[in-house]
Amino acid sequence: LDYARFRQICDDVGAYLMADMAHVAGIVAAGLIPSPFEWADIVTTTTHKTLRGPRAGVIFFRKGVRSTKANGDKVLYDLEERINQAVFPSLQGGPHNNAVAGIATAFKQAKSAEFKAYQTQVLKNAKVLCDGLISRGYQVATGGTDVHLVLVDVRKAGLTGAKAEYILEEVGIACNKNTVPGDKSALNPSGIRLGTPALTTRGLAEQDI
Repeated sequence: LDYARFRQICDDVGAYLMADMAHVAGIVAAGLIPSPFEWADIVTTTTHKTLRGPRAGVIFFRKGVRSTKANGDKVLYDLEERINQAVFPSLQGGPHNNAVAGIATAFKQAKSAEFKAYQTQVLKNAKVLCDGLISRGYQVATGGTDVHLVLVDVRKAGLTGAKAEYILEEVGIACNKNTVPGDKSALNPSGIRLGTPALTTRGLAEQDI
């Protein structure tokens, strides 16, 4: 994603830039794809998925000076209180200390060389999966993948996303139905989404995909 371009657009209209990296946070942490942190005012992420932590979420936000007016007066960010109030008491109650400890452990692992090697393998496996599907006549919605996910259009196989999801689950392959370009309903999509993080965690490499 071209975060610098998003930043320029937001600056032109006086908007905040919020980036959600829930799916790719682990790959960002490993330094394998661009990070939104240099450009975004707010960054949100889950802590499971590619970060491999407990099911939770994290909100990062900027503090301090946002901009300077023509007369030299500084405009400060006003995000902290608004976000904190929205989380608690508006949406969330008491913290779960076991989950907090799990998040801390996941973040510590994300700083390790082993984690970068793991994410590198995740991307290699995803490319093999993607190329294999294309070689067998399946249409990948984006023409390839740069991350851990492959979005497959199953219409040419005479399937809906829901039917493909059901058939694959019956043979022990977990996936989920997903919209693809051209779909008119998110309730009856024409694609499925496949990913490689779990397979890679279990030790699978390119030859196993």
